Amino acid sequence: MAAPEGEETFILPDKSGRQAKEQAMHDRCITKIAEGLRKIEAGCERKKHTVGEVERRIGRLLERHSHAAALFKITTYRTDDGRVALLWEKAGLGNEPRKILDELSQIQVVDVILPTRSGIELRRRCVTQPTKHQAILLQMLGLHLPNHLAVTEL
Repeated sequence: MAAPEGEETFILPDKSGRQAKEQAMHDRCITKIAEGLRKIEAGCERKKHTVGEVERRIGRLLERHSHAAALFKITTYRTDDGRVALLWEKAGLGNEPRKILDELSQIQVVDVILPTRSGIELRRRCVTQPTKHQAILLQMLGLHLPNHLAVTEL
């Protein structure tokens, strides 16, 4: 976008493709964690392991795919025959909508005003980046935050 007097040029990137890429990466992390947990379960059925060994494997798996690790609830326990077993599930949103609304209400909209040499102000209404917990909630709700909003003059 060129300035009105043509002296300055402003580049405003289009980020619509970036959101789709990030969503695909997140979905791939979820799939990889689920596949990894199934492999760990299968290994526990074939051979006896200590709880510590299994928990270390789970930790390494979650570390490799940390982008989606908070979405899983994983518990290890010993079975009657002495083997280690896993209980895991993709975590849900819970049953307290007030907490969800309180968490999402912390997301803010900020007006950024940039003065130019020619005296014209560029205005951009930006949405703050969500925290890790907010991003997980938005992901689970299937919501996407815009990077910026149109500024409306009254």
